[in-house]
Amino acid sequence: MAPRNDIWFQPGSMNVTAITHECGHIFDNYYGPRIIGSAIVGGGAADWLINYFGGTPSGIRFLSPPDGIISKSYPLPRDPNDPPTKDNYGMSSSSEYWAQHFVYQIYGYPENHKDAAATYVEIIIRVSINLLP
Repeated sequence: MAPRNDIWFQPGSMNVTAITHECGHIFDNYYGPRIIGSAIVGGGAADWLINYFGGTPSGIRFLSPPDGIISKSYPLPRDPNDPPTKDNYGMSSSSEYWAQHFVYQIYGYPENHKDAAATYVEIIIRVSINLLP
């Protein structure tokens, strides 16, 4: 099975939110290169989001933090279920930024957060659903 079709879970993290987060990576991978997933090499929906706001995605996407423009102007809110000592996972890389936005689109953003990035992700998801046969 090619990496673009694989998802991985941390031990003890198999829950609905984690599964939804991984579905966000599958969504990203669907729009990227056909051999290796976008969460690795880019080219999918996560890169579109970064590019839309003037950022420049680079490096291995699940290891590279979002471009500085994104971090400063469109920070992703912390997951309220995370302990306060845990880093904001959605801000750890450009592919996690996309996947966490995907989760929030389904379950709601913390504190009713709504910014241009949230709107952009919502539009991409809605258009994609409407294109289904």
